[in-house]
Amino acid sequence: MPKYKRKKFFVDSRVQGALALRTIFYWMGGTTVTIGIVALLKIIDGRAGLESPYADLWSSCQPIAIASLFLLPVIAYDMVQMSNRVAGPIVRLRQAMRQLAEGQTVAPLRFRENDFWREMADEFNSIAAQLQASRQGAARELDLDGDENEPALSSGAYTRS
Repeated sequence: MPKYKRKKFFVDSRVQGALALRTIFYWMGGTTVTIGIVALLKIIDGRAGLESPYADLWSSCQPIAIASLFLLPVIAYDMVQMSNRVAGPIVRLRQAMRQLAEGQTVAPLRFRENDFWREMADEFNSIAAQLQASRQGAARELDLDGDENEPALSSGAYTRS
């Protein structure tokens, strides 16, 4: 069991919504093809009732349709939960990148145990650490140079304004 559970089911509704919609379309297609195959087999076998072919067909396909309807919520739930393992880390990465771009200090990213993209967190942490160290070094240089409008004593040059 993961140490930290996500509080939100849809962490990126645009991406996860598109995946959920696609899953429903696949489910509809699979169910339609299955029912079509059953109907075709009945027609080929000559077992489709000529006096009421649709009623006979429905009685044969009804269990498939009912089982399929029971499976749809299970499939949709699993798909959203699985996509959460993809979308969640990307959402967190985007937030951290936004903070870094705004000049804020960013704590190292740690994704959940079952999340995808765990290597990406390590790579981001490396870049963030280098950028933050570079910013700290630049800030120290400004502090050593004194007021940015006065000449720097050590080099005899003016600092950038």
